[in-house]
Amino acid sequence: MNKDLTVLAENRDVLLTAEIACWLHMIGKYHEDFISGKNRKLDAMVPSEIIVNPMMSKLFVKDLTDGLSEKVADKWAIDTSFVKKIIIREFVETHKKSNLKNPYLSLNRDAHGRSSGTEKGILDDSAYEDQKNRANGIIYPSTAFGFENSYMDIDEIASERHILYNFIQQKLDVIRKLAGQNCAENLRMWNVLRQELISTLQRHFSRTIGDTRRPINDVTLWDQTISSVAFFKAELAEALLNGYKDPFDKYNKYNRYTFRYLHVTFDGESYVAKGTGIGDIITRRKLIDEAFDSAKSLIEVEYPLGLEIYRDTNGITFLIPELSEILAIDDLVVKKGVSLKQTISEEITTSTNWEITPFFHISERPSRNLYNLGSMVSKKPDGNIPCLKLQELWAEKAELCPSCNIRPIDINSGKRRIKFCEECYKRITGRGKQWVENRNNQTVWIDEIADSTGKIALLSFGFSLDDWINNADNLSTFRNLKKTVGFSFKELTEELSTLNELCSKPHLKSIAKKHVLIDPKTKTVDGLYDFMVGSEDLEDNKALTKDEKLALAIWRKPPSFARVRRVWETTRKFWDEALEEIKGVINPITERLVLRVRTNNL
Repeated sequence: MNKDLTVLAENRDVLLTAEIACWLHMIGKYHEDFISGKNRKLDAMVPSEIIVNPMMSKLFVKDLTDGLSEKVADKWAIDTSFVKKIIIREFVETHKKSNLKNPYLSLNRDAHGRSSGTEKGILDDSAYEDQKNRANGIIYPSTAFGFENSYMDIDEIASERHILYNFIQQKLDVIRKLAGQNCAENLRMWNVLRQELISTLQRHFSRTIGDTRRPINDVTLWDQTISSVAFFKAELAEALLNGYKDPFDKYNKYNRYTFRYLHVTFDGESYVAKGTGIGDIITRRKLIDEAFDSAKSLIEVEYPLGLEIYRDTNGITFLIPELSEILAIDDLVVKKGVSLKQTISEEITTSTNWEITPFFHISERPSRNLYNLGSMVSKKPDGNIPCLKLQELWAEKAELCPSCNIRPIDINSGKRRIKFCEECYKRITGRGKQWVENRNNQTVWIDEIADSTGKIALLSFGFSLDDWINNADNLSTFRNLKKTVGFSFKELTEELSTLNELCSKPHLKSIAKKHVLIDPKTKTVDGLYDFMVGSEDLEDNKALTKDEKLALAIWRKPPSFARVRRVWETTRKFWDEALEEIKGVINPITERLVLRVRTNNL
């Protein structure tokens, strides 16, 4: 069944403004007093420095859309007594409250709960160990691989958050003026604004952790925030496409929102590996980023359907709403006769000069937890298929370009003794122009990095991440609960093999969240299994029994999409830092002879 996404484009300003409010709903956690435990209530408060600032306070307490959000929400046929405004302060203060009378706030609360649930699982707070020196401001964050290398600099956060507040004020003022215009120029401005705001929030929120308790102190405030926004954006899109449903309607348990992954992929590794020369390889890597950025702009801004939650060399993955029981990529339509798939394909093939045709995958089973990212991102084609448009270049017989092996060498290029097609030649020669304009301790000259004998070496490094990213069981090795809860994984497994009612199981009852034990959908072993395992990668593990799978789902640190993404980002960051350190030790030769010609002596 087709889903027309034009309604998302028509209401873009409201959807993106609501998204911005969600990005800021945990701004109170970015505060030294919250991190140290001096003021635990800050997680649902707007910091006082924002409230006492007249200009900024106005942006936080008034409807950012000037009433336009109410017109959008009116389409949902909700009780007329409900307030339907987008006010950032309310997003902050209500993301843990019940009985909300604003649909935007209800979706925000549900999204926040989903984010927290996918990171922490079903365990109660008592199952975790808080850090003993927290009150002294000594907090240790954990890496994605479970290491606590150094403690956080709380004093740095105390000074940096004021810089963030000033930046937010500037951007919110622009966003408030954008609301309601919904024009083509707005699309470009939204792309720039979101990129600036999100990258700045990432830089700040990555400095602090979302939870100080072990072993979930690997979750940064950035991880918590981006997960919440991903769920919120998908729920908001579904509300516009299928109609709003209250996620907390106690009379209709089927109102819960579920989600899918949309994965756009090609063989990026082989595409880069086929580059001839350093300039060509660097350009190919840049083209991959541009291709994914074009898909990102379409799905996040032009038709606000979802949010990017994972990216590597081979693909980009978005969280999107369920939309229908069965959903195919061709069902998503952006205009009459044109699908989202066609639009993204055109953008990517154009970005890569028709050298790549992307493939699309949508997760078959919608889920509330989405612990199956590993199997999704592992899907990529073996090799790349060029776009058929390249056939137009072969109208006449010509020599094949030895670089790309798909385009002909132009006749004029041959006359100039250029042995590459026009596109590949531009990639190679363009490096020199870029270097002249911005040297930045870089070089394009082999002589400047060679040793005293004139020799160089090409070094290639890599991490094998398949077992971390694609293995749903691996992250479970991090959680060791026996010393905090008093029983082992084996004992929990044995308990789950007995009576079906969860309330009759003392071990599980002592650590599980209370609502899980009484919810009609999860209060039995079978119900909890369907919720935690039934639609996830763990279900496909043939080596484990049903009881072992459920015990593992409870016991492990959940393989949330944020946690899986952190594995990739941690290794990528390592190489970025390693490169900077190498540059600090081995500098290229920067002294040059400059030859000047005196024109009056010619």
